[in-house]
Amino acid sequence: MEGLEKHLPGQVKAFIANHNIKLYTIDGIKIGKEIGLGGRINTVLQSAFFKLANIIPEEQAIDLMKAAAKATYGRKGDAIVQMNYDAIDAGAKQIVEIEVPESWKSAADEGLTTTHAEGGRADVVSFVNEIQAKVNAQEGNSLPVSAFKDYVDGTTPSGSSAYEKRGITVDIRWDKEQVGYLLHSDTDRQVMVSVCGGEKKKVSLSGGTDYREVWHGGKSKASNGD
Repeated sequence: MEGLEKHLPGQVKAFIANHNIKLYTIDGIKIGKEIGLGGRINTVLQSAFFKLANIIPEEQAIDLMKAAAKATYGRKGDAIVQMNYDAIDAGAKQIVEIEVPESWKSAADEGLTTTHAEGGRADVVSFVNEIQAKVNAQEGNSLPVSAFKDYVDGTTPSGSSAYEKRGITVDIRWDKEQVGYLLHSDTDRQVMVSVCGGEKKKVSLSGGTDYREVWHGGKSKASNGD
């Protein structure tokens, strides 16, 4: 509950509470790691969905998912199949229903933080500020047709994901042959790197460029695209 209080925007809390929405959570990452699937949590979440949605009886849904897992992963061995069986069982059993606090009904609208791109290629900056920021804020319907005049062929500039603050990974693996270890990223696109000997330094990953700092024996080596 502490995580929900901290990370759910106020407007989301208010919408849930004022519309009597049932709220459930499941720690798919924890389950995936315990089973041996790592960050592959789609099977866990699929099972949780069928448990809650009650589209078909739960036992039937589990049997069908396990049959599909056997057909898909059978050639990879019994151990892989069993992992998926365990993921299906865990997804159905480890759902937690959250009692929505009454205080959420009056939670303040916190707005949405949108990206404002600066620097980098002009076509990317224009796309990010005029199109991408609106879409990511779920305000795409407010864009006029004229906003897309430069993209009538369906293509958009490459490199725009550098401006998005997406939480798409939980663990960051670092090549053991390299000395540095990535600890965290902050809002200024900086990372804290722990160098051999305990020294810590901040490294800037500026938007619009694709530079990374790779540390070898405490010395930085800039590389493009690595």
